[in-house]
Amino acid sequence: MDPRGAAAGPAAHAPSRPLQEPYSLRCAPQIIGAVLDQLSATDEVLAREATGCTDNPVYYEGEFLHAGNFHAMPVGLASDTSGLCLQQIAFLAERQLALLCTPATNGGRAPMLTPHPGASSGLAGVQLSATSFTSRIRQLVYPASLTALPTNGGNQDRVPMALNGANAVSEAIDLAWLVVGSLGLGATQYAALTREEGAAEEPARDGGVWRELSRVSPPLRADRPMAAEVQAARDVLAAAAARLIDEEEDRADAQAEGEHR
Repeated sequence: MDPRGAAAGPAAHAPSRPLQEPYSLRCAPQIIGAVLDQLSATDEVLAREATGCTDNPVYYEGEFLHAGNFHAMPVGLASDTSGLCLQQIAFLAERQLALLCTPATNGGRAPMLTPHPGASSGLAGVQLSATSFTSRIRQLVYPASLTALPTNGGNQDRVPMALNGANAVSEAIDLAWLVVGSLGLGATQYAALTREEGAAEEPARDGGVWRELSRVSPPLRADRPMAAEVQAARDVLAAAAARLIDEEEDRADAQAEGEHR
């Protein structure tokens, strides 16, 4: 692909924007790309472990071989890596939401994207919750492999704690989706605010993610509970992500089938 055509749209620099955006915007492709590289590597490890021999002892050519094939360090490190990658995505989303909620970085719009500055809170509760979720994710994904303790009379003196790591990542995933949903809601409210100012167009009327987000989170007119809207935005984005993954897998399968022929 020609890199000159990779970024569509005007290249002119708006005077109202800084020459260099914060890393959470400018370096998002590098952050997400690094995460995808690591997750791709862990996929290979997990697939190999799932299809490998983890019995003990192993009976081979008339001999019983006692070893540690069941030792879950490969899976444990994969869980730890997945958790650290997950934290990077949640942290990125939380920072981007903060940029949307801050006048210095949101184009001079109201703090917390409230339509009534000073009289209402806008997205303050949403951002505070996203920050709390991100902090909790960091607590959960501390590498479990670093918490090993000897047990079983010292026989198991170097336990990988892989299941602890996997359980922690599972819990952290739920929180990370709430952070991503919060960002989706923030982007929706930002678009609504800019539309009211005449600086943005209406979402496309033929469906799509942005149209669906606008449906589940209508423009703020006054403070209201937003937990359900964050959850709805999470569901919209999760469904869109699942569709993209399915499409990518279908393309990969079709390509592999074509190469096989």
